[in-house]
Amino acid sequence: MVNKGDIIKELIGQYAFKVDNSKLIESLPKFVYSRNCKYFDILNSEPAFNIFNLLGIKYRFYNNECYIISGFKNINNTVKVIDINGMNSSKGLANRSDKYKIKIKDNKGYIKTINLKYPNIITKSRKNEYQIINDNELYIHLYDFENLDLISVTNFDNKKIWLDLRNNQGGRVHNLIKILELFYNHGDVLLYLQKQDSFFKITSKLKICYKPLHIYLLVNKETASAAEMLAMKLSEFDNVTIIGAQTEGKWVLNSVKRINNYYIRFPEYEFISKSGSHLKLGCGIEPDYHISDKVINKMIIDKFYLKL
Repeated sequence: MVNKGDIIKELIGQYAFKVDNSKLIESLPKFVYSRNCKYFDILNSEPAFNIFNLLGIKYRFYNNECYIISGFKNINNTVKVIDINGMNSSKGLANRSDKYKIKIKDNKGYIKTINLKYPNIITKSRKNEYQIINDNELYIHLYDFENLDLISVTNFDNKKIWLDLRNNQGGRVHNLIKILELFYNHGDVLLYLQKQDSFFKITSKLKICYKPLHIYLLVNKETASAAEMLAMKLSEFDNVTIIGAQTEGKWVLNSVKRINNYYIRFPEYEFISKSGSHLKLGCGIEPDYHISDKVINKMIIDKFYLKL
């Protein structure tokens, strides 16, 4: 059992919102990951940049096993991944290869093999992003905010930028700040955060400010937290267009804390507007143009010759 008393003492002052003990106790079950530290390590070491994420294949890990939910034309139900290139799922996904042989078992017990070829990507980072340059246009797919290997060294001046934030659930707030600093002048306000009665104003410390010709932000219903905050802030510029579907509306930043061998995820900061008003949870950003992921993928393929 979770020692709720210890957890309450640790978390009560760290929550983004003011909560009493009873409400915090009620909310704990959905925030507790696992007492098994090894399982938690596997869960969080799942590679952010892998062939499944790259091709838009939806999957999940359960009891250290990988299950494909959707993404293949001939797969209508969840299937279990037996191995990838002869390795277990975690190793197979993390291992970079030009070709992938994926052995699966469907819900009827039939074993099948799926063959995948790694797409031809012009530039990629080790982890979670890749980019394609086509004349004065730049496409960057950013899966989360954990690593910014490419964005941090990219010159955005006088280019049309396609920043793909679809399925990006956010991540480290300091990486969100690093991205915003690239487009705001030194001293400009980037973010307002609140933690209970404390308010924080984050300003740009970077003296370099890029001026792209235009920024196209690609979003969907899985775009959340820091990713949708990035979209909201960049939309302040006249040369920014948001394309896709309404975002998730998760205007909080979560932290993970270990207490008595349990890992607890809890909301630590809340995004707020310039006026100090709270952004409504569950009410995301409406795009300028509503376009499905399927149509966006085709557009990217046609424009950048990328096989998704």
